[in-house]
Amino acid sequence: MGESMNNMPNILLAPFEMDVDVEESESELESETDDGMSDPSSDENDDVEMHFLLRLDPAEDVYDDNDDGAKRRCQRTKQQPFKWKSELDEDAGPAPLDFLPAREPGVHLNADEDYTPLQLFKLFFPEDAVETLCRNTNKQGARTVARGARYEWEDVEMADFYKFIGIICFMSLREFKDLNDYWSRDYLFNCPYPRLIMAMEKFRKIFWNLHMSDPDEDVENDAKTGTPSHDKLFRVKPLMDTVLTACKTFYQPRRNLSVEERRVLPEELTRRRRVIETRRFGLKMFVITDSTNGYTVNFSVYAGKSEFPDGHGLSYDSVMSLTNQGNLGSGYHLYMDGYFTSPKLFNDLYAANFGACGEYRESRKGCPRSKLNALTRNSPMGTIRWTRQGPLVYVKWMGKGRLSVCSSIHPAYAGDTVLRRVASASSKQPIPCPKPALEYKGRCKDVENIGDNTVLYDIMRHKSVKWYKTAFVHLLDIAVTNAFVLHKELMQSMREESMSYTDFIEELVEQLWGVSLRV
Repeated sequence: MGESMNNMPNILLAPFEMDVDVEESESELESETDDGMSDPSSDENDDVEMHFLLRLDPAEDVYDDNDDGAKRRCQRTKQQPFKWKSELDEDAGPAPLDFLPAREPGVHLNADEDYTPLQLFKLFFPEDAVETLCRNTNKQGARTVARGARYEWEDVEMADFYKFIGIICFMSLREFKDLNDYWSRDYLFNCPYPRLIMAMEKFRKIFWNLHMSDPDEDVENDAKTGTPSHDKLFRVKPLMDTVLTACKTFYQPRRNLSVEERRVLPEELTRRRRVIETRRFGLKMFVITDSTNGYTVNFSVYAGKSEFPDGHGLSYDSVMSLTNQGNLGSGYHLYMDGYFTSPKLFNDLYAANFGACGEYRESRKGCPRSKLNALTRNSPMGTIRWTRQGPLVYVKWMGKGRLSVCSSIHPAYAGDTVLRRVASASSKQPIPCPKPALEYKGRCKDVENIGDNTVLYDIMRHKSVKWYKTAFVHLLDIAVTNAFVLHKELMQSMREESMSYTDFIEELVEQLWGVSLRV
């Protein structure tokens, strides 16, 4: 799942991309047309050396296929020789884990109340949080004008800020390449709603000065840079803590969870692979979601390896930090991709009463690499090879391609089959499929289906400044998506038909603006 999980309901991530300080492409970026999202008067150095640097996991136990020295060192790791088993060999499977959630799974709201989209959204963006956003944004606006900005600043009220949020949500419904097109009177781009709600210049001023933390306290925190007391996430903490608390409060997930890594990269770097290969900048978040509906249960923003002192590697520490039994309970099943999967992680999760299943990389430390009776690229479709090490079963399967899955939940093979086209038949034929591979692929499919119900991920391509504004848009995305999931769950509990994701966003925008979009 990992990066494939980026197809989850994400409404708002791409028009407000971050500023980057990349020497190789600096002049090229400056020559591009400014879309008006960059504050011309800002002189803040708040890239903060981009502590959201996207780097390889420093403790990841993998080797480069092109690095012969590393490969030889990895091959020298002593493993007892063993022979891979096949589907003809019986596997009893691990002892099942007791499912002990901290609360009853499902929505924890008043079932008798009829919640509107705006009421559900305000669970994650409450009025006191928006009041704090207005106060800090107004402070930042006054500071910007005092430094000589070429525009006048008018204080933002709470109603203005909710309209500002509504415009961002509306941009997901009407996708234009340039921000100016949303206020254009041109026949091709005529879009009357934003200009009736808020002048474009006012929208830009709010975004230029958007601030989640107190600007005066920012100065004090920045003075501590390089010391243990410096908080790298200080600029996003007030809103991040509010959204995170709401995520944990109003919904208890069902048993199957997905662990994902979400990366938000500047669009300019996405187009310039040579730059990414040398200096990777972006915003990285680790997220646990309910795999049945995409609800974000818990998340953390990566702020450097110093935040994970255990030294077991970023992929290990990020998962362990998100699986807090006090909030979740125990007995949950976690599904993840090869970035996270490792024998140590799965064994430690099993010891903490969490099952895990995910694709694995053979080059990870502790993963079996025997060649005896192993799966090869020439193995026929449906071939299964497996071996068990304590509670962990390692399975290799030849489907459309080779798939390697590790699990502490399932037996190696339980008689399951899937339909595939084979060369010797004119129609799809059933072929054996190991239980871990079947469940893992099924969870991936669930996530993809959730993503298909959205129209709101890739719509914001306009350049942004400041990394914390990208974080703001991502937090807004989590709030809107979770509000929609709560709506669906409430409707299902009352056995009523729920709105589609697009209809939900339309109604939310109407309520944020106080107008009707319907003709």
